[in-house]
Amino acid sequence: MTTDSATLLERTDRELMQLHLAGDPDAFGEIFRRHKDRMWAVAMRTCGNRELAADAVQDAFISAFRRSASYRGDAAVTTWLHRIV
Repeated sequence: MTTDSATLLERTDRELMQLHLAGDPDAFGEIFRRHKDRMWAVAMRTCGNRELAADAVQDAFISAFRRSASYRGDAAVTTWLHRIV
């Protein structure tokens, strides 16, 4: 199942997570696009080093992608990502 990019832009974060879990190959990419800058800011505040922050964001999004089934939907996707970063 693939969703066109215009449709992805209209989806909520929770809907994108559901699409990702259902096998949509583009849904998690939209989550990344929406939240990468905010997660970068979190990582920079936490470590204060650009290289470490870049590694932390990369590792966090890889972890979130792999463990997306652990997202229960109790909190916002951004809150879940913030905890991972």
